[in-house]
Amino acid sequence: MKQAANCKMCARPIVVEIDDDYAKLGDPFRLIKLATCDRCYDLRIRRQNIEDAIYRACLGIIQAGIKPNKPTKPGEEPKTPAEKARFKESEDALKVLVTLTQAYALLASDWCNRSGMIWDEALPAAILEKPKFWRVILEDYWKTFNRVRREEQQEMATA
Repeated sequence: MKQAANCKMCARPIVVEIDDDYAKLGDPFRLIKLATCDRCYDLRIRRQNIEDAIYRACLGIIQAGIKPNKPTKPGEEPKTPAEKARFKESEDALKVLVTLTQAYALLASDWCNRSGMIWDEALPAAILEKPKFWRVILEDYWKTFNRVRREEQQEMATA
C-alpha cells in the first residue's frame, strides 16, 4: 500500500510504502506522521554520529580535567613539565573539537542547502571551556544557523 505524505523534517512530498502485513496489524496510517525523506534521515543520522563523537570528546575532557590554555604572551612557552603536559592536553583536545565542530558546521550547511560552511573558532573554544554544556552550545549554533536561513528566505521572497 502506498500513501502520499510529507517529510516531517523538511515538509517535502514523499510516498510511503506500507507493507500489507503491517497494515493488517492495525492502523497503518500512524506511520505517516513519522515519515522522513532519505535526505533528512541521512542528515539526522550524520548529526547523531557527530554529536555522539562530541559527547565522547567532552566526557574525556571532563574526566581528564582538561582546562583551556590561558592566554600567554607571544613567544612565551610553558616552563614546567606539568605546564607543558597541561598545554599539550588542552591543544590536543582543541584539535579534536575543531575537527568535530567543522564536521557539524558542514552538516548544518548541507541541511540548509548551502555551499561551504559557516564555522568560527569560538565554537570549539566554547565547548572546551564548558564541556558540560556542549549540547546547549551546539543547539544554539543550530538555531542561529536556521534563523539566518529563514531570514534569508524571507528576504528573497519579499524581493
